[in-house]
Amino acid sequence: MKKYIIHKYQLLALFWLVISGVSAQTPTNTQNYTIETNVKVSGKTTEGSLIGLPVDQANRIIKYVDGIGRPQQTVGWQASPRQKDVVEFFEYDGLGREVKKYLPYGEQNADGSYKANASAQQSIFYSNSGWDASVIRTQHPFSETKFEASPLNRVTIQGFQGTPWQPSSSGGGHVARVIYSTNDDGISTISNFPARLFKVSNSGGLIVNHFYGAGALQLTIYKDENWQDTDGKKGTVEEYKDHEGRLILKRMFNWKNAALEVLSTYYVYDDLGNLSFVLPPGANPDSGVPLSTTLDNYCYQYRYDHRHRLIEKKMPGKGWEYFVYNKLNQLVAVQDAVQRSKQPQQWVVTKYDFFGRVIVTGIYHKPNTPAWVPERVQVQNAVNQQAQQWELNSVNGIGYTTDRCWPYTAFNEDLTISYYDTYDFPNYNVNYNFVPFGIYGERSIMTKGLETGRFVRDLGTGTMLVSITSYNDNGKIIQVLSKNHIGGSDRLDTEYNFDGSVKSTKKIHVKGNTTTTIAKRYAYDHLGRKIKTWQTTYGSPQTSGKEVLLSELAYNEVGQLKGKNLHKESTGSAMGTDILLGVSDVVESTEHRDVVASNSIVLEPGFEVKLGASFSASISSFAYHIDYAYNERGWLRTMNSKEFDLALSYNDGTYPQYNGNISGQGYKNLTSNNFVYQYDRLNRLLEASAAGNLGETIEYDIMGNIVSLTRDNKGTNSYSSYTGNRLNSINGFTNSNYGYDLNGNLRSDSGKGITDISYNHLNLPQSVMGNVNLNYTYNATGAKLRKVSNGTTTNTIDYVSEVQYTNGLIDFVQTEEGRALNSNGVYTYHYDIKDHLGNVRVSFDIYNNAPRVLQRDNYYAFGLRKPVLGGVNNYLYNGKELQEELGQYDYGARLYDPEIGRFNTIDPMSEISRRFSPYNYALNNPIRFIDVDGMYAASPIYVDGLFMGTDDQGFNGEIIVMTRDQWSKLSKTQDEQILKGTMKHSEAMKLGETLGKKIDRLAKSPSGTRVDKEVAEINSIINHIAGRTDDMKGWGPSKLFEGSVSSVYDNRAVNASERVYGEVNKGISDNAFANTVGNKVTFNLQNWGSKDIAGVKNSLTVANIQNTYVHEAGGHMYNGWLTRAEHINAVKLQMNHSSFKSTTTGFQQWIKNLYDEYANKK
Repeated sequence: MKKYIIHKYQLLALFWLVISGVSAQTPTNTQNYTIETNVKVSGKTTEGSLIGLPVDQANRIIKYVDGIGRPQQTVGWQASPRQKDVVEFFEYDGLGREVKKYLPYGEQNADGSYKANASAQQSIFYSNSGWDASVIRTQHPFSETKFEASPLNRVTIQGFQGTPWQPSSSGGGHVARVIYSTNDDGISTISNFPARLFKVSNSGGLIVNHFYGAGALQLTIYKDENWQDTDGKKGTVEEYKDHEGRLILKRMFNWKNAALEVLSTYYVYDDLGNLSFVLPPGANPDSGVPLSTTLDNYCYQYRYDHRHRLIEKKMPGKGWEYFVYNKLNQLVAVQDAVQRSKQPQQWVVTKYDFFGRVIVTGIYHKPNTPAWVPERVQVQNAVNQQAQQWELNSVNGIGYTTDRCWPYTAFNEDLTISYYDTYDFPNYNVNYNFVPFGIYGERSIMTKGLETGRFVRDLGTGTMLVSITSYNDNGKIIQVLSKNHIGGSDRLDTEYNFDGSVKSTKKIHVKGNTTTTIAKRYAYDHLGRKIKTWQTTYGSPQTSGKEVLLSELAYNEVGQLKGKNLHKESTGSAMGTDILLGVSDVVESTEHRDVVASNSIVLEPGFEVKLGASFSASISSFAYHIDYAYNERGWLRTMNSKEFDLALSYNDGTYPQYNGNISGQGYKNLTSNNFVYQYDRLNRLLEASAAGNLGETIEYDIMGNIVSLTRDNKGTNSYSSYTGNRLNSINGFTNSNYGYDLNGNLRSDSGKGITDISYNHLNLPQSVMGNVNLNYTYNATGAKLRKVSNGTTTNTIDYVSEVQYTNGLIDFVQTEEGRALNSNGVYTYHYDIKDHLGNVRVSFDIYNNAPRVLQRDNYYAFGLRKPVLGGVNNYLYNGKELQEELGQYDYGARLYDPEIGRFNTIDPMSEISRRFSPYNYALNNPIRFIDVDGMYAASPIYVDGLFMGTDDQGFNGEIIVMTRDQWSKLSKTQDEQILKGTMKHSEAMKLGETLGKKIDRLAKSPSGTRVDKEVAEINSIINHIAGRTDDMKGWGPSKLFEGSVSSVYDNRAVNASERVYGEVNKGISDNAFANTVGNKVTFNLQNWGSKDIAGVKNSLTVANIQNTYVHEAGGHMYNGWLTRAEHINAVKLQMNHSSFKSTTTGFQQWIKNLYDEYANKK
């Protein structure tokens, strides 16, 4: 659909306004260009106020385009750390395809001009004569793409920057390859491995109907950078999709015992398109329908009701889970197998308010329900019969009614209670009123839609712990007041810069008569990169503490971290390694300024200290320094420091790896050690050989479960018995038998003397019985509060956010670089040096103004610790806390046993990678990957473009996107809430960012920031959302070109065809939200964002995307309404569609205006 043309003129006027107000850079007037300015200081609201703003107050991106609007150069004005221009340029072939993508480079000027010699300058920048020694040298600072010779223009070869990754004619030939075909057409002996046709019977069972016929499935074959011509099928991945675009089969090929190993994972759908079975390789689905026991042990099974809602789910090795919904499709009750085995049976229940927000969660014991009798249908019927779907506010009790929705009585255990919109709710203690601080004299009253208060149950004592959240007018959290489980309170104040970055935080932690203060502040460079972190920590009886500069970060000219300095004590405001003070740094008459640099301070002409001011400048070195360097692909290559050195090999090792696997590692941690790594064709670690007696050799079964593990000087473990993925016994240097509960959680471990482990409703261990007895306490969201160990002595550890107690006294406070240890209120800072995996290798403090090493640790590949120098720090492998009594690490969601290389419980996120064992660690590649929290990594929630689940508002509203790193940091409870759709919307909104804000951020990204990967992820999300549009009546995405919508940003397509339609954006106009040409629907992402601007931008919400898709695919593609006279029919179609009522107000107004425009001109 098109925007009003008048808005295009308004946008042009805006560009003129910004350009005319800029005098600090000189864009080249002989080129077409636009300027985007991100103003970082307040009060700049007029054209005149923009004139002459320096780069630390206004970041500018100049975009040069050719005559048909294609990007030629993007120049980040003064965007480098040296405040020089950063340039990215583009080249196209005769068909308008970007066949080479060049790395950004740093210029030596800073005027924002068009760089006529950009190619030559970039080549010099990455050559041996380049002006930034910290940037990798390469003759090929670009990636090359080859396309198939067809109008589809699909990518067949993708090279990468660096000589080894160029197509063979110009480099090493280690590229990613893609082959497009159909099933059983004879390519690469595909006929030897046919695709079975599984179906779901009328009774919901699994049946097989022979094989798919030739040409019935679209086949895509992927070969990564390690693949060579002589490999045949080894290391390849085949994906088979049907004509609706659904993944039917994913087949991987390994080489094991001198034979080809075939790993097939089938995805089976019912007649309505619901995914009903996933059959991983362990079920041997190529041979036919698995036996029922095999289904239960290896496969994923799903059942749905007539409204396509998931009502029953079974993960391998885990009992059935039940789900119940109300008439609004909100998930109201969940039950797992352990809860079903209790008498009476238990359910985790959620209640909502009028707006669909979660207000109360709790555990309900359903009366008169004997164990094991299925109750899902009865509970669903009871929910269906309820007249009301939400509770109301009340002046009594918890502040809400409890008898309008099932169950009509109070919960047996309230888990969480949430309050929104105002601070007027029950049990609000006056002691939790807002405390003014800094620039915030009061909190905002604009809190509609925001969570203002919350009670969370302490699962140990049953106490409801309160937290009160206050906001500023921008909706940012400025203060959180909370009660902690040790009988005290916490207050966290946060102050922001104008651009939204955190300026400072201050935490006041109180227990009894003891008050502990933790104050942090941050400094950023002119482009917003964090460069300084300060911390002040002190506690009673101390009333103040010395501020310490914990870290200083330095970046190279293309934005890579090249150095880190640790620990500096100074009352001054340390500003950098080399400081230039000029006309913009004048010290005013009432100002006091201390400037500290580690290398040099230069006073340039124009710098002035006015009468009445005080100023000092000094050079002060840091206690410790670390250097970092990277290879052409941006992978960490070396890390050098005084006490620990690290060197990683990729393509240059004994067994070269070109796809990101690490082929070798050398380090010096008091003594030196060198590792050589070997992998199978599934990228699983097979051998880590080392001279320093830390080697390992590993064998796996077809699901990735370890079957044999040999360690230097220890012997061999034989994993002698499995039931599905559950390990039953091990013989060798670890001799043990294992037992499990109904949810697949480890219950007993004879080798460790553990007789019984019990778990709470979050599947977190709450007690361990055996040689040593442990008790864990969590709150209802899964945060660990306490650990009590009862051995020869009783030891209690309490966790209050970053404050950790031992036996009632503060032991230390965690910092961003280690810990601050307490001694009668005086805190001493300890620092950790970590390797590329976050493993702590060295811990030191500062003694006599120099680092003093306290602890050194090395590790086997799968994390078993080998101390070099003893110490007291237990946060070690991956930075996780070692549970010394168990020899295991607490990852938050699960406990990990490094002795055997497995987690104790099922991965809550195992549905992301169903072809792997849900107990595996880091995909069995622990040299490259980590599991940050024991999991893979109202709003639909996506991780790297993959759909993960929803919050309590279901599949609607804003779209939350996260990186895999962010996802991996979630607690187990958060993961399960997302999978089950029970997480509060306000909580989910804190996890990542909305899809709209992601687009906003792309618009503000500096030159040199590639958007291809991010836009591809966005396009994947839009496709998924469009594919879930109701009432599509035959115009689903499978009918589109290549079975999907496309997305463009800055007129550059990044979908599978690289260019939209295989041509130069044919039919795409700058002033369009989306376009349709034939069966090709394209979203123009630059016209979408986080807010509605009628006719200019649409906010990216589920309903807005789906309603736009209805207009484009239903109106233009399917019904063929293409002329202006017919356009009103497409508008009518979307207005009458069920999605329209859920679109945003601004979107609706725009569509209504569009309707009026066409109606009046018809």
